[in-house]
Amino acid sequence: MNTKKPTLAKLTFLFCFFLLSCVHQESVSVKRLSSKTYSPTRYLDIMTQPPKRKYYKIAELNARGAEGTPKTEIIGALAMKARELGAQGLIIEDKSIPIANPFVMNTAGGMYDTNLNRTVPYYHAIAFRYAEE
Repeated sequence: MNTKKPTLAKLTFLFCFFLLSCVHQESVSVKRLSSKTYSPTRYLDIMTQPPKRKYYKIAELNARGAEGTPKTEIIGALAMKARELGAQGLIIEDKSIPIANPFVMNTAGGMYDTNLNRTVPYYHAIAFRYAEE
């Protein structure tokens, strides 16, 4: 007659599963620039400069990762969100932030080493669709 234990076990399992599923996901913030919605797209043009063809912006996206996160992971998260919004292209701008203190403790000798390449990856992107001609 003890029916609470299986329910508690299920809730504990679901809670742990939820926590583990959120560990390494980059959060992408979205600012829609249009109230119009589009079907998700399968392919996406990723570029660093605006295209030569006419286009219109549908959203601004921002993504930030932890120090050492590969830029491909963050750009992949931006691309996935842009495809969900129905974008046909993405203009990406690298706005990574250098870490103020470049000194790292060298565990082998106990001295500090300088590492000037430490940054927090941060990318701003414009999701767009090509104008019909």
